[in-house]
Amino acid sequence: MKQRSSKKQVSGFTLIELLVAMLIGTLVVGVSLSMFQHSARTRGTVVSTSELQEEAFFISHVLSQQLAQIGHRGVDEARVGGRGVPIVEANTAFPEVLGSWEAGQFLNIGANTLSMRFFGASDASGAADNSIFDCLGNPVDGTQLSDSTLTLANGLLTCTVGANSAVLLGDTDGVIVEQIVASLGVDTTGDGVLDQQIAASAASADDFKNVKHVSLRLLLATSEGTLPGQQNYRFNGVNTTSTDNRQRTEVSVSVAVRN
Repeated sequence: MKQRSSKKQVSGFTLIELLVAMLIGTLVVGVSLSMFQHSARTRGTVVSTSELQEEAFFISHVLSQQLAQIGHRGVDEARVGGRGVPIVEANTAFPEVLGSWEAGQFLNIGANTLSMRFFGASDASGAADNSIFDCLGNPVDGTQLSDSTLTLANGLLTCTVGANSAVLLGDTDGVIVEQIVASLGVDTTGDGVLDQQIAASAASADDFKNVKHVSLRLLLATSEGTLPGQQNYRFNGVNTTSTDNRQRTEVSVSVAVRN
C-alpha cells in the first residue's frame, strides 16, 4: 500500500494580489504625504499668524507711548502760582533748527518718516523718573530735549536718536512693514479744541505746531508667503486685492499729544 505524503503545497502571492497590495500601499503613502503637507502648511500659517499678531501688539504699544510724548515740556518754575498754565512756551522749549525745525515745532512727518521732539521728566533728585523714554528705550530726564525719528525703508521700521539707530520692526522678526500713513487733529484757533482732521502729507509747518492728536496706521505683512492662496486685505479704509500669499494686518494707533 502506498503512503500519502503529509507535506502541504505552499503557494505564493498571485500577480493580481501583488498589484492590489502595491496599489493599497501607494494610496496609503499618498494620503499620508498629503496629510503631512497639509499639516505643515497649517502649522506654518498658525505660526506666522501668531508672529504677526505679536509684532502688531508690540509696535502698537511702542508707537502709542512715543506719540503720546510728542511736544511734552516741563513746568516753568517762574510761572508757578501765576496766571495761565506754568509750562514753558513752545517757541522757547523747541528752538529753531535750520533745515529741520521751525521755532515751536515738535512734530514733522514726511514720506515714510516721522520726527518728534519732547522733553523728559525728572524725580526729586533730578534724575529721569522713567516715565518718558525715547524710541531706543532710553529714559529721558526733564532737562533733555529728545529728537527722535522713525523711518520706514525696505520693510524695516527704524528708530534714530542722535547718532544711534535700531530696527524696531523688520524682516528679522518674520514680519515687514509695507506702508505707513498718518493724519493729524489740529487746533487752528488756539482754544484747545480740535478744528480739523487732515492727512499728514497735506499738513503745513503751522499744522504741526498746533497738532493735538495724531493717528498712525501701519500695514504689516509676513516676510514670506504662508497662505495657501491670495487673500484680499483692507488698509486705511481701502480694500486691496493681494498679488501674493502673504498674511497682512493693519495696526492703528490714535493718541492725544502730551501738551
